[in-house]
Amino acid sequence: MKLVSESLNELQNFNKQQDALGSLGIGKREIIKKWLDEMNIQDYTINDDLTIDGTLIYLQNKNIIKLPDYIKFNVVKVRFDIGYCNLTTMIGCPRRVIGNFLADHNNLTSLDHCPIIVKGDFFINDNDVEFNKHDILNVCKVGGTIYA
Repeated sequence: MKLVSESLNELQNFNKQQDALGSLGIGKREIIKKWLDEMNIQDYTINDDLTIDGTLIYLQNKNIIKLPDYIKFNVVKVRFDIGYCNLTTMIGCPRRVIGNFLADHNNLTSLDHCPIIVKGDFFINDNDVEFNKHDILNVCKVGGTIYA
C-alpha cells in the first residue's frame, strides 16, 4: 500500500514532466516551438516560464515588424540578430545577451525592452531616430562597443 506522501510525489513528478497539451501538439509551448522552427532557430530551450534561451538567434530580414506576444527571449549566447526586420518595438527581446546584440535598420522609436546586459557589441541605428551611447548605457550594461 502506497503512502500518501508517495502518491503526492508521483503526482508532482507527473505535473512537472507531462505536458498534456504539448503531447497533443497544442498549447503555448508548442506554439512557441512551432514559431521558432518556422524561423529556423535551432539550439534553444523553452524554460518553465515559457521564456526562451538560445545560442544563435538569427532573425535578420524576416520582416517581422514585432515579435509575437508569446515569444519572450531570456538569455541568448553568441548573437541575437533582429536587424533589417522593420521592427517597431523590442518587446520580446532577450534580457541578457552574452555575445552581440544587433537591432540595426528597423523602425524603432525607443530603447524600451532592449536587453539589460549585452556582453559583446550593441548595434542599433535607424533612419528616423538617432540613439546615442549615453541613452543606451542608461538602460543596458554593454561590455563591447556601441554602434549607434
